[in-house]
Amino acid sequence: MIDEIWSCENKKTAKRFLMLSFAVFFSKGASLLVNVIAANNLGVELYGVFKYYNTIVCYFLLALNLGFDVYFLRKCINSELPISKALGIQLCSRGWLSVIFFLILIPFGIYKLGYPGNLILILLSFKLIIFVFNIEWLIRLYENFKLLSVLTIVSSVFLLLFVWFFVCGNMGVAVLCIAFLVSDMAMVVGQWIFAGRHIARPSLLEVWSNIKESVVISLSCFMVSIYYNIDTLMLGIFRSNYEVGLYSAAYTILLAFIFPAAVLYQVYAPRLSANIMSKQILKDYVFHALIIGGALFAILFSFHRFLILKVYGQTYAGSVNALLWLSIDIIPCYLAGAFSIPINLWGFHREYLYIVTFGAIANIIGNYFFIPEYGINAAIATTILSEVLVFVLGAGCIYLKFKTKESS
Repeated sequence: MIDEIWSCENKKTAKRFLMLSFAVFFSKGASLLVNVIAANNLGVELYGVFKYYNTIVCYFLLALNLGFDVYFLRKCINSELPISKALGIQLCSRGWLSVIFFLILIPFGIYKLGYPGNLILILLSFKLIIFVFNIEWLIRLYENFKLLSVLTIVSSVFLLLFVWFFVCGNMGVAVLCIAFLVSDMAMVVGQWIFAGRHIARPSLLEVWSNIKESVVISLSCFMVSIYYNIDTLMLGIFRSNYEVGLYSAAYTILLAFIFPAAVLYQVYAPRLSANIMSKQILKDYVFHALIIGGALFAILFSFHRFLILKVYGQTYAGSVNALLWLSIDIIPCYLAGAFSIPINLWGFHREYLYIVTFGAIANIIGNYFFIPEYGINAAIATTILSEVLVFVLGAGCIYLKFKTKESS
């Protein structure tokens, strides 16, 4: 009987994974085309500038997240917090924080940056306002992966069509920024039309008490982003925007091969959150991560040169070796996620924060000392080593948690 139940759960998981994978694959394909169009129309230098300031805005978005994606999912699925109250807390806290960030970025862009950096930063800052209303966590809570898949595809179509027809000429970079804003807006509007519901106004005490708990998760997300994106920033600081462009081209293709890890997480998140310290669900999660990661590594390692030259052209031939070595990151990345994300979803937020902080610190130190001399090669090496460190620490933490549970 138990085997039948698990078989049913695995079939349901596989169905959801395939459905969401198709949507995200479509989205990543559209994103890749967007990056190719942008890279070819803007040139390596301007494309590097865009990626540089987009990375900066992404860090502010991570801070604005406040860890609510994981926190609300766990609290609401276990009936510890009403959904209407969670929505009220989100809009209140993210709303005020987005205004503060907005007032920091806009004056900085106007008075401290020259063109085109100022224009890019100012336009992309509006992503903060849009993100206040993002309720993707609620759709995952309902396990409505069909809706999530449709919204992902629709927003990607908006982005691709906008860029395809309008990114050209002297104002191409401005249009590119606006395209991302339109895509984000399409996603958020769709979420509220189909999944929005009554909002309960929270008290300041409720907002503060929930933020105190969720901010640890937010810090963890920030640390994860550091060892994913700090390479781009440091290449821009210590080397050149040209190298940022080459590295970003290779990294964009790598992300298309890493996205199934994020899809797998979204599919397993409700089950992991509702079944604390379940060995069987953890084994399923790790097994699927290994199978998918191993297959994708073999594909990317074999076809890295073809992908770079076919997608970006000879101009980006310098990205070929970068993608070859970045492909090695796929296995550590999938293992790091499989052995660290459950820790966060099970409520051990501080332990997860410590794990990803060690990964981020290792990445920063490696980049700081080696990027000035070795450039892109150093960025790749530190990224891989950071993932390995997170995997080892995550596996060790899970082992200790289960050992403590069994002995108590």
